[in-house]
Amino acid sequence: MLSAYRANEQTEYIVPFLFKHMTTFPDTPYRSYYDYLIAYNYIQKEQYDLAMLYARRALESKLVVEGISIREESASMLVRFSDRPWEQVGALRILSQSDANRHEDLIDLLYETAQTYNSIGRWTEMYQVYLQFLSLEQDIESNRYKQVLHWVSRYNSDRSWTFESLNELVQNIQSAITQKSTSRLLRYRAKDSFFTMSLNQELFDEHSSIRTFNITPFLNRSVVRYASTIDSRSNEQEAFLRTWGWSYRIPTWYLYFRKIDFPSDSSIHGHWEWAGIFFGDTL
Repeated sequence: MLSAYRANEQTEYIVPFLFKHMTTFPDTPYRSYYDYLIAYNYIQKEQYDLAMLYARRALESKLVVEGISIREESASMLVRFSDRPWEQVGALRILSQSDANRHEDLIDLLYETAQTYNSIGRWTEMYQVYLQFLSLEQDIESNRYKQVLHWVSRYNSDRSWTFESLNELVQNIQSAITQKSTSRLLRYRAKDSFFTMSLNQELFDEHSSIRTFNITPFLNRSVVRYASTIDSRSNEQEAFLRTWGWSYRIPTWYLYFRKIDFPSDSSIHGHWEWAGIFFGDTL
Protein backbone atom coordinates (compact mmCIF):
# COMPACT_ATOMS: atom_id res chain seq x y z
CA MET A 1 0.00 0.00 0.00
CA LEU A 2 2.82 2.42 0.90
CA SER A 3 4.54 1.86 -2.45
CA ALA A 4 1.21 2.43 -4.22
CA TYR A 5 0.74 5.78 -2.49
CA ARG A 6 4.25 6.80 -3.45
CA ALA A 7 3.90 5.61 -7.03
CA ASN A 8 0.65 7.54 -7.46
CA GLU A 9 2.06 10.62 -5.66
CA GLN A 10 -0.69 10.38 -3.06
CA THR A 11 1.64 11.71 -0.41
CA GLU A 12 -1.17 13.00 1.80
CA TYR A 13 -2.00 9.38 2.66
CA ILE A 14 1.52 8.27 3.50
CA VAL A 15 1.86 9.70 7.02
CA PRO A 16 -1.60 8.50 8.23
CA PHE A 17 -0.87 5.07 6.75
CA LEU A 18 2.48 4.85 8.57
CA PHE A 19 0.96 6.01 11.86
CA LYS A 20 -1.71 3.34 11.63
CA HIS A 21 0.81 0.67 10.66
CA MET A 22 3.11 1.47 13.60
CA THR A 23 0.17 1.44 15.99
CA THR A 24 -0.99 -1.91 14.68
CA PHE A 25 2.52 -3.39 14.67
CA PRO A 26 4.41 -1.58 17.48
CA ASP A 27 7.28 -4.08 17.43
CA THR A 28 7.98 -3.87 13.70
CA PRO A 29 11.73 -3.98 12.98
CA TYR A 30 11.19 -1.28 10.34
CA ARG A 31 9.93 1.33 12.75
CA SER A 32 12.97 3.58 12.29
CA TYR A 33 12.49 3.41 8.53
CA TYR A 34 8.89 4.54 8.94
CA ASP A 35 10.03 7.36 11.23
CA TYR A 36 12.41 8.45 8.48
CA LEU A 37 9.65 8.37 5.87
CA ILE A 38 7.39 10.42 8.10
CA ALA A 39 10.18 12.96 8.62
CA TYR A 40 10.80 13.10 4.87
CA ASN A 41 7.13 13.74 4.12
CA TYR A 42 6.89 16.47 6.73
CA ILE A 43 9.90 18.15 5.15
CA GLN A 44 8.14 18.08 1.79
CA LYS A 45 5.27 19.94 3.46
CA GLU A 46 7.76 22.36 5.11
CA GLN A 47 6.60 21.24 8.56
CA TYR A 48 10.12 21.18 9.88
CA ASP A 49 9.45 20.92 13.62
CA LEU A 50 7.46 17.73 13.12
CA ALA A 51 10.01 16.45 10.63
CA MET A 52 12.85 16.88 13.12
CA LEU A 53 10.93 15.00 15.79
CA TYR A 54 10.83 11.89 13.63
CA ALA A 55 14.31 12.37 12.19
CA ARG A 56 15.66 12.25 15.75
CA ARG A 57 13.87 8.97 16.34
CA ALA A 58 15.31 7.51 13.14
CA LEU A 59 18.84 8.66 13.96
CA GLU A 60 19.62 5.51 15.95
CA SER A 61 18.58 3.24 13.09
CA LYS A 62 20.90 0.52 11.83
CA LEU A 63 18.76 -0.19 8.80
CA VAL A 64 20.00 0.11 5.24
CA VAL A 65 17.13 0.20 2.76
CA GLU A 66 17.90 -0.09 -0.94
CA GLY A 67 21.49 0.91 -0.24
CA ILE A 68 20.46 3.94 1.82
CA SER A 69 21.51 4.27 5.46
CA ILE A 70 18.51 5.51 7.43
CA ARG A 71 20.80 6.86 10.12
CA GLU A 72 22.87 8.91 7.69
CA GLU A 73 19.83 10.21 5.80
CA SER A 74 18.25 11.25 9.09
CA ALA A 75 21.48 12.98 10.07
CA SER A 76 21.39 14.89 6.78
CA MET A 77 17.87 16.07 7.61
CA LEU A 78 18.96 17.29 11.03
CA VAL A 79 21.92 19.18 9.58
CA ARG A 80 19.75 20.98 7.05
CA PHE A 81 16.61 21.68 9.04
CA SER A 82 17.25 21.44 12.79
CA ASP A 83 17.21 24.71 14.73
CA ARG A 84 19.49 23.25 17.42
CA PRO A 85 23.15 24.04 16.70
CA TRP A 86 24.52 21.30 18.95
CA GLU A 87 22.27 18.80 17.19
CA GLN A 88 23.50 19.90 13.78
CA VAL A 89 27.11 19.52 14.87
CA GLY A 90 26.41 16.01 16.21
CA ALA A 91 24.70 15.03 12.96
CA LEU A 92 27.65 16.37 10.98
CA ARG A 93 29.96 14.14 13.00
CA ILE A 94 27.86 11.15 12.01
CA LEU A 95 28.08 12.09 8.35
CA SER A 96 31.82 12.74 8.55
CA GLN A 97 32.33 9.13 9.69
CA SER A 98 30.24 7.70 6.87
CA ASP A 99 31.23 6.39 3.46
CA ALA A 100 32.48 9.47 1.56
CA ASN A 101 31.26 8.06 -1.73
CA ARG A 102 27.72 8.04 -0.45
CA HIS A 103 27.98 11.59 0.84
CA GLU A 104 29.79 13.48 -1.86
CA ASP A 105 27.97 16.65 -0.85
CA LEU A 106 29.16 16.46 2.76
CA ILE A 107 31.89 19.05 2.19
CA ASP A 108 29.38 21.50 0.74
CA LEU A 109 27.00 20.72 3.57
CA LEU A 110 29.67 21.48 6.16
CA TYR A 111 30.50 24.78 4.49
CA GLU A 112 26.84 25.79 4.16
CA THR A 113 26.20 24.93 7.80
CA ALA A 114 29.16 27.02 8.91
CA GLN A 115 27.80 29.96 6.93
CA THR A 116 24.45 29.54 8.67
CA TYR A 117 26.18 29.70 12.04
CA ASN A 118 28.04 32.78 10.84
CA SER A 119 24.76 34.50 9.93
CA ILE A 120 23.31 33.93 13.42
CA GLY A 121 26.51 34.65 15.35
CA ARG A 122 27.17 31.12 16.65
CA TRP A 123 30.96 31.34 16.41
CA THR A 124 31.85 28.30 18.52
CA GLU A 125 29.67 26.04 16.40
CA MET A 126 31.01 27.67 13.23
CA TYR A 127 34.56 26.93 14.39
CA GLN A 128 33.74 23.28 15.12
CA VAL A 129 32.14 22.80 11.71
CA TYR A 130 35.04 24.53 9.98
CA LEU A 131 37.47 22.13 11.66
CA GLN A 132 35.51 19.21 10.24
CA PHE A 133 35.51 20.88 6.84
CA LEU A 134 39.30 21.30 6.91
CA SER A 135 39.80 17.69 7.99
CA LEU A 136 37.76 16.33 5.08
CA GLU A 137 38.37 18.76 2.21
CA GLN A 138 41.05 17.37 -0.09
CA ASP A 139 41.32 20.33 -2.44
CA ILE A 140 43.62 22.37 -0.24
CA GLU A 141 44.42 24.73 -3.12
CA SER A 142 40.82 25.90 -3.50
CA ASN A 143 39.94 29.45 -2.52
CA ARG A 144 37.25 28.16 -0.18
CA TYR A 145 39.71 25.96 1.71
CA LYS A 146 42.18 28.81 2.08
CA GLN A 147 39.45 31.21 3.24
CA VAL A 148 38.28 28.74 5.87
CA LEU A 149 41.85 28.11 6.99
CA HIS A 150 42.33 31.86 7.29
CA TRP A 151 39.25 32.21 9.49
CA VAL A 152 40.25 29.30 11.73
CA SER A 153 43.80 30.63 12.04
CA ARG A 154 42.46 34.03 13.00
CA TYR A 155 40.04 32.49 15.49
CA ASN A 156 42.98 30.75 17.18
CA SER A 157 45.33 33.75 17.10
CA ASP A 158 45.77 36.54 19.65
CA ARG A 159 45.03 39.26 17.02
CA SER A 160 47.57 41.52 18.73
CA TRP A 161 48.71 43.22 15.51
CA THR A 162 45.45 45.11 14.95
CA PHE A 163 44.95 48.88 15.31
CA GLU A 164 41.73 50.70 16.01
CA SER A 165 42.89 53.61 13.85
CA LEU A 166 44.20 53.32 10.29
CA ASN A 167 46.21 56.53 10.77
CA GLU A 168 47.92 55.13 13.85
CA LEU A 169 48.82 51.91 12.05
CA VAL A 170 50.20 53.75 9.00
CA GLN A 171 52.20 56.18 11.15
CA ASN A 172 53.77 53.32 13.09
CA ILE A 173 54.81 51.57 9.90
CA GLN A 174 56.21 54.79 8.43
CA SER A 175 58.20 55.28 11.61
CA ALA A 176 59.52 51.70 11.48
CA ILE A 177 60.65 52.20 7.88
CA THR A 178 62.43 55.43 8.77
CA GLN A 179 64.20 53.69 11.66
CA LYS A 180 64.94 50.60 9.52
CA SER A 181 63.33 48.54 12.28
CA THR A 182 62.38 45.19 10.78
CA SER A 183 61.38 43.92 14.22
CA ARG A 184 58.65 46.57 14.40
CA LEU A 185 57.48 45.85 10.86
CA LEU A 186 57.22 42.16 11.66
CA ARG A 187 55.24 43.00 14.78
CA TYR A 188 52.73 45.10 12.85
CA ARG A 189 51.94 42.71 10.00
CA ALA A 190 49.03 40.24 10.20
CA LYS A 191 50.30 36.96 11.60
CA ASP A 192 47.64 34.70 10.13
CA SER A 193 47.23 35.87 6.55
CA PHE A 194 49.97 38.22 5.44
CA PHE A 195 50.63 38.00 1.71
CA THR A 196 53.12 39.33 -0.82
CA MET A 197 52.28 39.37 -4.51
CA SER A 198 52.55 41.23 -7.75
CA LEU A 199 49.66 43.43 -8.78
CA ASN A 200 48.48 41.00 -11.46
CA GLN A 201 48.11 38.02 -9.13
CA GLU A 202 44.91 36.78 -7.54
CA LEU A 203 44.77 37.11 -3.76
CA PHE A 204 44.83 33.34 -3.19
CA ASP A 205 47.22 32.53 -6.01
CA GLU A 206 49.41 29.57 -5.00
CA HIS A 207 52.52 31.64 -5.75
CA SER A 208 51.65 34.37 -3.27
CA SER A 209 53.65 34.10 -0.08
CA ILE A 210 52.18 33.72 3.40
CA ARG A 211 54.49 34.72 6.27
CA THR A 212 57.62 33.53 4.48
CA PHE A 213 58.67 36.78 2.82
CA ASN A 214 61.81 38.26 4.42
CA ILE A 215 61.70 42.04 4.31
CA THR A 216 64.92 42.52 6.32
CA PRO A 217 67.56 42.58 3.51
CA PHE A 218 65.46 44.95 1.40
CA LEU A 219 65.06 47.44 4.24
CA ASN A 220 68.67 47.21 5.47
CA ARG A 221 70.39 47.80 2.14
CA SER A 222 68.05 50.43 0.68
CA VAL A 223 66.89 53.95 1.31
CA VAL A 224 63.15 53.45 1.39
CA ARG A 225 60.73 56.34 1.05
CA TYR A 226 56.99 56.50 1.52
CA ALA A 227 54.10 58.76 0.66
CA SER A 228 52.97 61.10 3.42
CA THR A 229 49.35 59.95 3.10
CA ILE A 230 47.53 56.88 1.90
CA ASP A 231 46.78 56.54 -1.81
CA SER A 232 43.73 58.34 -3.17
CA ARG A 233 42.28 55.04 -4.41
CA SER A 234 41.83 53.86 -0.84
CA ASN A 235 38.33 53.51 0.58
CA GLU A 236 36.55 52.75 3.85
CA GLN A 237 37.50 49.08 3.73
CA GLU A 238 40.94 49.05 2.09
CA ALA A 239 43.91 51.39 2.01
CA PHE A 240 47.23 51.54 0.16
CA LEU A 241 50.47 53.28 1.07
CA ARG A 242 52.91 53.84 -1.78
CA THR A 243 56.55 53.17 -0.88
CA TRP A 244 59.62 53.10 -3.11
CA GLY A 245 63.38 52.50 -3.13
CA TRP A 246 63.21 48.84 -2.05
CA SER A 247 65.22 47.34 -4.91
CA TYR A 248 66.41 48.18 -8.41
CA ARG A 249 64.22 45.48 -10.00
CA ILE A 250 60.91 46.36 -8.32
CA PRO A 251 61.47 49.63 -6.48
CA THR A 252 57.82 50.42 -5.76
CA TRP A 253 55.75 48.49 -3.22
CA TYR A 254 52.22 49.27 -2.13
CA LEU A 255 51.58 48.35 1.48
CA TYR A 256 48.02 47.08 1.78
CA PHE A 257 45.76 47.69 4.77
CA ARG A 258 42.24 46.44 5.31
CA LYS A 259 39.47 46.84 7.81
CA ILE A 260 38.89 43.67 9.79
CA ASP A 261 35.61 41.87 9.27
CA PHE A 262 35.59 39.47 12.21
CA PRO A 263 32.39 39.86 14.24
CA SER A 264 33.24 36.81 16.37
CA ASP A 265 35.62 39.12 18.27
CA SER A 266 34.03 42.50 18.91
CA SER A 267 37.30 43.82 20.34
CA ILE A 268 38.92 43.86 16.87
CA HIS A 269 35.92 43.90 14.51
CA GLY A 270 36.20 47.09 12.48
CA HIS A 271 39.86 47.65 13.38
CA TRP A 272 42.66 47.79 10.82
CA GLU A 273 45.53 45.47 9.93
CA TRP A 274 48.52 45.50 7.62
CA ALA A 275 47.53 42.56 5.46
CA GLY A 276 50.09 42.46 2.68
CA ILE A 277 52.32 43.98 0.02
CA PHE A 278 51.65 44.48 -3.68
CA PHE A 279 54.79 44.71 -5.81
CA GLY A 280 54.58 47.04 -8.79
CA ASP A 281 54.42 50.65 -9.83
CA THR A 282 50.69 51.12 -10.56
CA LEU A 283 47.61 50.00 -8.64
